[in-house]
Amino acid sequence: MSKTTVGALLLVFLAVLAIGYAGTIPLGDSSPREVSDDNGVAMTGDPVELGESIYSQQCTGCHTIDGSDGVGPTLAGLFGSEVTMEDGETLIADGDYLVLAITDPRETTREGYPDVMPAFDNLSEDEIAGLVAFIESLE
Repeated sequence: MSKTTVGALLLVFLAVLAIGYAGTIPLGDSSPREVSDDNGVAMTGDPVELGESIYSQQCTGCHTIDGSDGVGPTLAGLFGSEVTMEDGETLIADGDYLVLAITDPRETTREGYPDVMPAFDNLSEDEIAGLVAFIESLE
């Protein structure tokens, strides 16, 4: 076989392979991801449990739930409280505020805290709703 024939066959093989896998590899898939608890068990059902799982995996490095401050403010008692922004404006930490704080934290930088929180805009709507439900459940 000539090099041209081998090259053409290789291209056909790769094209068939790519077409075969196209339906099995989720490119840009925005569907909710399975979230696991600390033991690797998939979480389903209760939004508060889902939010707690996400908190334990992604938020504990900067936010506490016991009232003490960390790099970022505590989440204990946050829901429904009045918070002061970096520019001096005060807002109520309701669901809309929390969604914005999770997905676009530059818009909700709090007075007295560094502007270092990353945007968690890769979370699904269910995961964000779970985090909000978890924060709302904290006293």
